[in-house]
Parts: sequence; structure tokens; C-alpha cells
Amino acid sequence: MESRRIVDAVHAEALADLADEDRSCLLRVLGRLAQGPLAVPAETSRPARRARQQ
Repeated sequence: MESRRIVDAVHAEALADLADEDRSCLLRVLGRLAQGPLAVPAETSRPARRARQQ
């Protein structure tokens, strides 16, 4: 999918601007958040808006 390729390129570009040590630290902390406090979606009265999926 073209949109996914674009998003991946933007992420890679942003991470490339960080020093190796900083990049490792950022990815480690984001992983901890994604597997910990952010692993369960917050309950809301409206469902989250999602990108169209084909």
C-alpha cells in the first residue's frame, strides 16, 4: 500500500536524525509504553476514527 510506504519512509527519516543511542532509547521507551500503559485502548463514548482500510 502506497500510504504505508510513505509513513514508513517518514518514520525512518525521523529516526535517522537521532544519534544511535538516542534512537535506541526512544524505541525502547515507546515499546514499553505500547506494551504497558497504552496497551489497552481507553474507553470512550465514540469509537476511534481509523484510516480507511482496503
